[in-house]
Amino acid sequence: MATLLFVHGTGVRGDTYDLCFQAMAEQVKKHLPGVTLAPCLWGDSLGATLANDGLSVPTYDANLPDPGAGEREVREREDVRWGLLYRDPLYELRSMAALRSAEEADQTGEAAAAAAPSPKGVLKQLRNLQLSDRVQQELARTKHDPAVQIDRAVRLLDAPVFEDALAARAMSAPAVWRPAVGRAFVAAWMHAATNSELPVISGELRDELYAEVVIELGGAPKAISDALGDMFLGLASWVATPIARRKRTVLTDATFPAAADVLLYQVRGKRLRDFIAARLTHLAPPVYILAHSLGGIASFELLAEGSETRVAGLITAGSQAPFLYEMDALATLRQGAKLPDSFPPWLNFYDLNDMLSYVGSGIFPKRIRDVELSSRQPFPQSHSSYWSDQKLWREIKAFMA
Repeated sequence: MATLLFVHGTGVRGDTYDLCFQAMAEQVKKHLPGVTLAPCLWGDSLGATLANDGLSVPTYDANLPDPGAGEREVREREDVRWGLLYRDPLYELRSMAALRSAEEADQTGEAAAAAAPSPKGVLKQLRNLQLSDRVQQELARTKHDPAVQIDRAVRLLDAPVFEDALAARAMSAPAVWRPAVGRAFVAAWMHAATNSELPVISGELRDELYAEVVIELGGAPKAISDALGDMFLGLASWVATPIARRKRTVLTDATFPAAADVLLYQVRGKRLRDFIAARLTHLAPPVYILAHSLGGIASFELLAEGSETRVAGLITAGSQAPFLYEMDALATLRQGAKLPDSFPPWLNFYDLNDMLSYVGSGIFPKRIRDVELSSRQPFPQSHSSYWSDQKLWREIKAFMA
């Protein structure tokens, strides 16, 4: 009677492992009659912990009154807006262009068009932008050539969506279109700088640049009312770094184990490999290892050492072992070295939606069989969806036969 030793992946602890193990036991009972599923819960004893209760994390346990919360809230909303615009400099303008389409559908856009600013005229103003000596000096320190960056930013903005946005009735007021165009221009500047691998300018310098752009367009950035822009900002605040910052304690507790287990393994990996080896000694052969994610890396490295482990086969899902081998980041098998003759047959599952899964047939020819699964789940859910796939269990049954 064969035994399947389940070695979990990164970030898993007792209760989570128990639930997963129970669900897997049902699958084994259904698909692999006569096979015993054995646990290998290493996260509780060997997983990463914060030895000093998070003292190294800013505001980890801060419950003190914050008199500056209101002012910071305003800054945080601006940070959210810039985060969106860095991803897509035309984000706000695209939203305005969509409003124009709605206006045309209602046949109410003609009156607004007469009052709309000229797109060509606005782009000409931006091309002729004259920055203050101070801003030019600060930009020069970060290797940003104003002439080059202005040209790049204007070329990025010179698109049909720019004209449509300025023709929208909601953009007819100068107090609306000037700051919106100013933000788009600065975001386009930053976007072009990133693509050119230029150093990132400070938030303070970015704000000064934005202010001078709005003034060049005839506005006064410190006196604008930007309710419409705030409305679009609220539609996508899920990308907000500031929101994550306010919830840093919760995010640290939620993400720390997964990331920290990997880091800890890189410097203390032998402890986990020894733990798996010890579990194997208590199991009657034939024994197969079924390992997920980091568990797959540790199991692979243990077997790559060539030690006598009495393992009949290695089964990995969502594993990074081939990738780490290719970049020479494994402790027990250097890049270019061959697998030992004692290394068992290897079945590896991957999912193209799982960005943490890799294939090994090109790295270890004739020593591994890669099987693609399709969970149809987005990442990161796809990384944990292997055990419900019926194809996986059919392949495992054939592998163990």
